[in-house]
Amino acid sequence: KAKYDYLKHELQIVRGAKPGPALNGPADVSRFVHDAFPSLANAAEERFIVIGMDHKHRVVGVAPVALGDLSSVQVPAAQVLRHVLMLPATGFIAVHNHPSEDPLPSFEDVQVTMRMLEAGKYVGVRFLDHVIVTSDPAVFASASST
Repeated sequence: KAKYDYLKHELQIVRGAKPGPALNGPADVSRFVHDAFPSLANAAEERFIVIGMDHKHRVVGVAPVALGDLSSVQVPAAQVLRHVLMLPATGFIAVHNHPSEDPLPSFEDVQVTMRMLEAGKYVGVRFLDHVIVTSDPAVFASASST
């Protein structure tokens, strides 16, 4: 029930008539997530979302993908792509939180990043970054740069 409520009601797919802000790096992504979805950054369990981007790196939609536990979240590439392809996006950024407050990517985070990169290439949608956020907007990491 909790997983369903989170995925169905809390974030849903957000689409606007015009693109949202441009996100030009992990710091912008962290600020955006904290402003638009504070419950994700402050959650007691790991949550994974995708942010759809246009060719100018502006937000065109946000979709929840998975809800995990205190220290992990399972993220199948097919599930990510299904959400990305529902958005009018030419690229996407993966985002998840670390309730531990340690933004450093785990081995699994790096593996997810590699799968997203390959999956995006396969379907022709650019994978731009994988950002790990904490409850502090100034504390984040990019799993893509490891």
